[in-house]
Amino acid sequence: MNMYGNLDPDLGELFVMQWRLRIDEIHGPDIGVAIFSDDRWAVGLSFEEGTVTSSFESGVSAVFEPWVFHEFEFRSNDMQAYQLYIDGDLAMEGSFWLSLTDSEVNWGDGVQGASSLSRWDYFRFGVMPEPSSALLLGLGLLIRRDRG
Repeated sequence: MNMYGNLDPDLGELFVMQWRLRIDEIHGPDIGVAIFSDDRWAVGLSFEEGTVTSSFESGVSAVFEPWVFHEFEFRSNDMQAYQLYIDGDLAMEGSFWLSLTDSEVNWGDGVQGASSLSRWDYFRFGVMPEPSSALLLGLGLLIRRDRG
């Protein structure tokens, strides 16, 4: 999905991708998620039955129980560093890599005609206020409400 230069978070915002995925069978490096920032910084995540690996970083991976659904959440506040949570637990941290593609999000099967089998319950992404900013805003509104 091309975002035409409207993907990156501003100061005080957080880019978030969330998906729920079960991988039943893998044949080659077929299933993945990729994010390309407006400034051409990228992260690629490749999946196997029980492993997710950063495509552009050496030795950055995480394991999860194979053949069952898992909830994944990817977070970045600057599109230079990221955190990946699996089922609510921090599983992986890494860095973006300078690429040639910009402002794009990709997910699903990466190889046409491959015979891997995966099930995606949902996939969503967007920019939101950082939790600390949202908490402060909510607290400010609550204090104002008590005074009024």
